[in-house]
Amino acid sequence: GNEIRQFHERYEITSLVGTICADGQHHLHMGLGDKRGVGVGGHLLEATIFTTCEIVLGECSDLEFVRKHDGRTKFDELMIVRRRSRRMSSGGA
Repeated sequence: GNEIRQFHERYEITSLVGTICADGQHHLHMGLGDKRGVGVGGHLLEATIFTTCEIVLGECSDLEFVRKHDGRTKFDELMIVRRRSRRMSSGGA
């Protein structure tokens, strides 16, 4: 279901993937493993890092990630669109 669960143990982050959008509509999925190796995962809403968390972000400067409401699914669905080219004026002859 869509229940929100909180975890208060210390976990290892095994995966963190998703989109970080300029409009603030982030959508991240996180996988965690406990000290016994048992895994859990789902949408990341918020987290507190105990020691460190190494994150590498990649930017797709020619693409824009936006969410638009889909009347069929009733959800804001991810759409990836190519950014419009911004031509620079040369200012010369």
